[in-house]
Amino acid sequence: MTAPEIMTYLQGIRWPNGVISPYRSTAKVYVHPIPNTFVCKWHNRQFSVLTGTLLANSRKTICEWYKLVEMIVKQTPEVDIASELQLTDTTIYGMYRRIFMAYDLVVPKKNKDLYRTLVKYIARKEHNVDDVFTRLMKDRRKIKIK
Repeated sequence: MTAPEIMTYLQGIRWPNGVISPYRSTAKVYVHPIPNTFVCKWHNRQFSVLTGTLLANSRKTICEWYKLVEMIVKQTPEVDIASELQLTDTTIYGMYRRIFMAYDLVVPKKNKDLYRTLVKYIARKEHNVDDVFTRLMKDRRKIKIK
């Protein structure tokens, strides 16, 4: 999937009944000329589908996030994930931690246990890509960050 397709997909997950401002839920929302950007009329602030979520302020592109989640759901070996995404282990572990937070799981102390624990949990719950992104797209202000 391309970045615009993924953003449209995420909009459908986060706002199934239309775009809602993360700053004031009753405010009118306008489409900004910048793709995938909106403006809250009440606060006159720009936002995107990622604003206020665990994916906000991530240095990784939305395409990299989508590929990672897809690979975790398919239970791709961790070595293949690193080579396919061309990311360092530290970066991938940081991404795993955000997924852990989305599921309200306690992050293991050792980095080597992150992937195995995450894959087992997602496989046990029979979650797919939609389920993982639904968790990631929740407003983080409602999620307890440990």
